[in-house]
Amino acid sequence: MAESATRRIVIIRGVARSKYAKSAPKYELTVKGAAQDKFTKPLTEKNLAVAVRHFYTSGHRIDLDNLLKSVLDGLKGAAYEDDSQIVRVSAERYNIAESYVVEQPTPEELDLLAERRDFVVVTVDHV
Repeated sequence: MAESATRRIVIIRGVARSKYAKSAPKYELTVKGAAQDKFTKPLTEKNLAVAVRHFYTSGHRIDLDNLLKSVLDGLKGAAYEDDSQIVRVSAERYNIAESYVVEQPTPEELDLLAERRDFVVVTVDHV
């Protein structure tokens, strides 16, 4: 999936953290830093969609709702001004050790999958 005028793809390397983990504040800063690499300033448009794909190794699976909260909080102020701009959210998770189909992966995603490393892919786009 290519980037467009508003679509940005943010890849957060490493083990994802739940909103309720002790390390959640640090993870949210990691998310913010990854987003700031893709966004020169936060989007101001309304009606944004956020899609999250969590790729994990055995033993590192977390509840998607808790991951979403960490990711959305980390994106606030970097990818968009406020999460009230979001009208659509989707989330998926994949165990890297299992078989699945990833549609239109970026080269960076392919590299991380080949290395069997945990990561999260976030796509932010205007609806």
